[in-house]
Amino acid sequence: MTVGAAGVGQFGRPWTVTDNRWIVRETIAMFGAQRCMFANNFPVDRLCGSFATIFDGFREIVEDLPADAQALLFCGTAREVYRIG
Repeated sequence: MTVGAAGVGQFGRPWTVTDNRWIVRETIAMFGAQRCMFANNFPVDRLCGSFATIFDGFREIVEDLPADAQALLFCGTAREVYRIG
């Protein structure tokens, strides 16, 4: 499952960690880091937040997870799914 900003953002509201933490963490809890990856939908996501706001928000949401889980979420799962070396 890919978690993208507009996909978890709330219509008509700016993207915030507070509003999106629960869905990101629930998704990771259900599927595991090995089946999740962070993504974006820029330029459309610009409607709810800047790239830095969203990406830094994802980092904050998972900062308490083990380093290996974070590595999967930010690049490892995508490398496996898209067969990138």
